[in-house]
Amino acid sequence: MFDESEGEPITDMDSPNQTSFKASDVSGRRLDGSELNTDFYKRLASYNIDQRTGQGSNEPVRYRQDNLAIYDAVSSSLELTDYQKRRGRQLFDEMPLEDWVNQIIDVPLVAFCVAAHAVREDGRMYHPSRSAKNNDELFSDFADDCGYRARSIRKCYGKVDHQLDNLDTSIEVMD
Repeated sequence: MFDESEGEPITDMDSPNQTSFKASDVSGRRLDGSELNTDFYKRLASYNIDQRTGQGSNEPVRYRQDNLAIYDAVSSSLELTDYQKRRGRQLFDEMPLEDWVNQIIDVPLVAFCVAAHAVREDGRMYHPSRSAKNNDELFSDFADDCGYRARSIRKCYGKVDHQLDNLDTSIEVMD
């Protein structure tokens, strides 16, 4: 059982394949002498987690994994519970980031807005139109520290709100 008072271990794969390779467990060269075992197993691991394909790197998967890592960092800064992090991560993964990211909206801002939605059912509130005293302090401080303008936050929050309204709200949180 996971203890929510401790940090969430980042052990889950972001791809459907659950095999893990540890290149550090091997040494020496391959039997055919073509490369070091560590290089060979690092390459296999990157195929395994879909970062590489036979033709090179798998950019859509790498882009998704990078964005999920950004969500994980933002949600940890905002002190979301384990359930809130998982719920928000699933919602964040449904956001059309490639359509939204521009000069006004960036990936951490989308992660911030999704996290604000993920904490609502537990009573923590943040909305860009509310006064700072009525918003969750961690969210207000995060927005201030990142230097986001109120207009940018409102625009992104509205997009996330609209997107979540159009999603199937019965998304199950996976353990």
